[in-house]
Amino acid sequence: MRTEAPAAAPPLSPPAPAPARHRVPAFVVWLPVVHAAADVTTNYFPAGVANTGSARAVVVAVFLLYFLTRRITFPRSTLPLAVFLGYVLLRSLMSTDPGRSLSDFSKVLLSMSMLVVGFHYIRTLEAFQRLNRATLAAAFLVLAQFAVAQVFKLGESVYVDDSVYLGGALASTAYYLSAAVVLTPVLLPSYRRRAGRVLAALVLGLAVLAMVVLLKRAALAGALLGFLTYILVAGRWGRAARYAAVAGTLLVVSSPVYLPVLMPRVEVRFSEKQSIERQARYRETLVVRDEFLDRGFKHAVVGTEMFNFAQYYGVDRQLHIDFNILLHGGGLAAVLLYLWLALSVLREHGRYYALGRRFPYARELRGVFLALLALALVVSFSYSITLLGYRSVLFLYLGALLRLQSVLARAAAPPSPSPPPPPRGAPLPPGGPARRFQPALP
Repeated sequence: MRTEAPAAAPPLSPPAPAPARHRVPAFVVWLPVVHAAADVTTNYFPAGVANTGSARAVVVAVFLLYFLTRRITFPRSTLPLAVFLGYVLLRSLMSTDPGRSLSDFSKVLLSMSMLVVGFHYIRTLEAFQRLNRATLAAAFLVLAQFAVAQVFKLGESVYVDDSVYLGGALASTAYYLSAAVVLTPVLLPSYRRRAGRVLAALVLGLAVLAMVVLLKRAALAGALLGFLTYILVAGRWGRAARYAAVAGTLLVVSSPVYLPVLMPRVEVRFSEKQSIERQARYRETLVVRDEFLDRGFKHAVVGTEMFNFAQYYGVDRQLHIDFNILLHGGGLAAVLLYLWLALSVLREHGRYYALGRRFPYARELRGVFLALLALALVVSFSYSITLLGYRSVLFLYLGALLRLQSVLARAAAPPSPSPPPPPRGAPLPPGGPARRFQPALP
């Protein structure tokens, strides 16, 4: 029996719909909303299992256990990811306070596992657009909680008393807004109707305004660097100019409302002594460096007290820079394994670099992928490695973008010629003709 070769996909066509057995669970698509809902309400509840943050972690862990029972499609970077997580787990178990260390390790495990989840499930344009709409809904949820907190003066007022209230949210929820702003080039096209795109643009504009008022420097700098990275990689100067014009107009028009609140915060934030020697992150880097040089070969290679710096040294402040956390807790081994993972992800992404010449949408994916990495680089200076919500969304998107580019690469590949039929009377190959000539599904 002779079968015809599958026809090549048109250059601009979206990936084919997934087969029924590969339907994306709604929970995966709505993960950004699940994490945002937990992070903006966690301070309304006491610490413990009843806390929304802890309950969210349990739910995600149960889902991952179910996910492991599936027939998983793994990205090429799975091996360095598994080795890195295994090593960090081993070092956490050797801590003098393993409960504390394992608690932080669980956040790292649950968030970084989303790289595989995104790669396995988000394999079609439809699934990607659903994820984009959920991410915008998560940003709206963060903004809504922020607005309610200002009206009723809920939660903590940071930097200045009776100024900007966080409500039940963690300060790190600003990174959801940064991620949404960086994802703007793929979020807006996820809405087919003009009204949907206008509402999405309004939410993203308000996200920029909220980041300015919150004055979270890592969120602002990360969003700016990420957006600039997108412009340089994707080359969408005209589109970027329109986005910047909309955001700038919104900031100017609304300035009478937020400037009286913002200026006192700016004065307090930047009137403090800013000498680099007095900056906590600089001081912690000096401490980690001295420990690395003075405590001997074993500490330099495998580190001491993973995720347990504050308790071990009897200080009030945990290490805030991800590099310092890995170097002090896991030594050079942890840093090199993390670098191996990063290079593996970049190498996997680089395999699809030439797609931008044939698929305009591939340039969008490539630009957003590197923009997210730029955002992650900046946020890594603000103790991001244990942020379960933000990093789950980050790795979910990195996995999804890698998979979509691989799907486009298959669509761009020329069809292979059909193999000749076996000679008459020859035995069939194992599995019969259907298995022998069945084309691979994407």
